[in-house]
Amino acid sequence: MRDVGLAGGILVRKPENRALIYKPTTIGSGKVIPAMVGWEFSMHPGFMEIKRSAPGFSAYLSRSPTPPTWCALLANKEKIDLTNLARDIADAYKPGPGAGLPVETIVEQESKWSLDETIARLQALLKAANVPLFAAFDHDGNATRAGLTLRPTRVLVFGNPKVGTRLMQAGQSAGLDLPIHVSIWQDERNRVWVGYRGIESIAAEHAIKDPETVAAMSKAVDGLVRKAVNVYDY
Repeated sequence: MRDVGLAGGILVRKPENRALIYKPTTIGSGKVIPAMVGWEFSMHPGFMEIKRSAPGFSAYLSRSPTPPTWCALLANKEKIDLTNLARDIADAYKPGPGAGLPVETIVEQESKWSLDETIARLQALLKAANVPLFAAFDHDGNATRAGLTLRPTRVLVFGNPKVGTRLMQAGQSAGLDLPIHVSIWQDERNRVWVGYRGIESIAAEHAIKDPETVAAMSKAVDGLVRKAVNVYDY
């Protein structure tokens, strides 16, 4: 009934008005912004989600098109991103909404933008935050030059030496995983994902006992990726 009410013709009868609410926005320059009236739209046709935070509360609502599947979550704490939890719940009901990665060690978020736009947004955020970008790898380009095929797959390597050094002082072997490697790839359904090893996972693997630095670094990386992949600022 919720699906019929929101996406069907009960609450919004005219198809043109439903298209206005439930489809991406095209601005004057012709650029398509994958959002409208709070909804955000991924590269997966028909999938849409909305998430908000208010003093003391966080909320999330998403819709998958085939079959119509809704996921609604509420939390009694503000500024909690419930996206990945919602994807895991939906994935348990019908496999497909998630990236299929081990959530215990890998943090992944689906981007609302194309692969190139996602990379450009992340690079701009790094520059604005004065975070050095040490390297960028074009894996699909390298595959093409080797006579092979690979869906678009890129990696950005970045980090703050002041923070990374503190982690390596606590566990020198962490240099195997630092600076941060963020992978941006397009899957077989043309969805764009951004993924990286969780900072807590890296710290645990290298026996790093510096919870304050780990928490600060995790928050910083999560924030950068969240701003890069979403339309609205959460």
